[in-house]
Amino acid sequence: MPSKVPPKKSFRVLVPEELEPKINKLVEEGHYDGKSDFAMRLIRDYIDRKEEEEIIRKKYEILKLEGELKKSSNNEKD
Repeated sequence: MPSKVPPKKSFRVLVPEELEPKINKLVEEGHYDGKSDFAMRLIRDYIDRKEEEEIIRKKYEILKLEGELKKSSNNEKD
């Protein structure tokens, strides 16, 4: 059974003229199904990377707080 394609919303993307031949080359080489696929994948990759950065930042903050709690706990024992 084929998976459902999520609904999509269109919007216009403007790129500098000098990038268009490079984008076209990547599409022609088969790296992307078309310019829309190129843009969608770049956007998705960027969002995924930002979400991962946020997860890492939150984990870092938790570890930092845990370290501070251990440090203050050790100081209270002294």
